Amino acid sequence: MNRRTLTAGLASGFAAALTGCVSRLSTADQTNKTEHRTFQVQSGTRLAVENENGSIDVRRHDGSDVDVTMKIHPREAGSLDDVSLSDTKTADELRLRVHANADDVSVALTIRYPNSVPVGELRSTNGRIDATVVTAGDSAAVRTENGSIDVKLLEIARDTDVRTENGSIDAALASDLDATVSATTKNGSLNASGLDFSSEELSMTGFTGVLGDGSNDLSFETENGSISLSATSE
Repeated sequence: MNRRTLTAGLASGFAAALTGCVSRLSTADQTNKTEHRTFQVQSGTRLAVENENGSIDVRRHDGSDVDVTMKIHPREAGSLDDVSLSDTKTADELRLRVHANADDVSVALTIRYPNSVPVGELRSTNGRIDATVVTAGDSAAVRTENGSIDVKLLEIARDTDVRTENGSIDAALASDLDATVSATTKNGSLNASGLDFSSEELSMTGFTGVLGDGSNDLSFETENGSISLSATSE
């Protein structure tokens, strides 16, 4: 497929051990606070991130650790100290979760992870997600309820789900992916450019296309917003 624009008004008309935090630094002023954390991980450890009220920015880097910057923006005085970042470690996963009063504060997470670490889950309730993602295993998810998603998918799990309820999705896909791709929106447009689908199907509920051998499931869904799919050479 070289370029296709589809308008949808559709329904309406990680096997490794982990070590803990190796460094921590905080700075604050009267209205904001920035905290830095670093986590050591082994190759193959899956990364999962949860941030209820705020953005998530996740990208690869050449380092060997997971580096986290947490910027806290309170809506009223006294909320800075009510925010924390927990890390839960299992044999194959590092899960980072922001704990905060969603009514009083927003938190922007910036995370840089090693090339050898796959992403298992990125989740926000109210916030944008920007990510370069390599996934592995049985499933992976990038989800927010209220916010847009800008994602670059370099490798995918057998079942990879990208979803928002209110916001657009812009996805750049590696040219060598093997995936059955589905994209649905109730109120918005669908656009695909530069992707070589071997088969395509358009229905009243969205679009389906096959990349490579189609052996993995890759789904994009939004209730209110557009979906744009393109190719990346990375």
